[in-house]
Amino acid sequence: MTYDRDQPLDEQSVREAWESTLGTLLDEHALIWLADRSGRRVFPAFQFDHDGPMKPLVAAFWTVAEVVNPWTAAAWCVSPMSQLGDVSPVQWCREGGDPEILRTAAHRDAARLAQ
Repeated sequence: MTYDRDQPLDEQSVREAWESTLGTLLDEHALIWLADRSGRRVFPAFQFDHDGPMKPLVAAFWTVAEVVNPWTAAAWCVSPMSQLGDVSPVQWCREGGDPEILRTAAHRDAARLAQ
């Protein structure tokens, strides 16, 4: 879909563009989402900072979610960890922690949880 940048978009055009963008983000695992009891997707607020989704956190979540259910992976995101200085992955990202250390922690925990 193309748009004339000098003309306002109607509501339906914005909805279509957003749905397309959201679909791409979901397909690329660029957002954390969980299915609620009715099967509806919900998006945990903890994944967002003022710039949008915290990419290292989202990547770590999906690493863990490969071996456990997404709700367990979400709990992992908010649980303090000794390898992160006793802060949660969410807090680690918000405080500017090294993404490589978080990635290593996610892979280590995923390997442990897969056993």
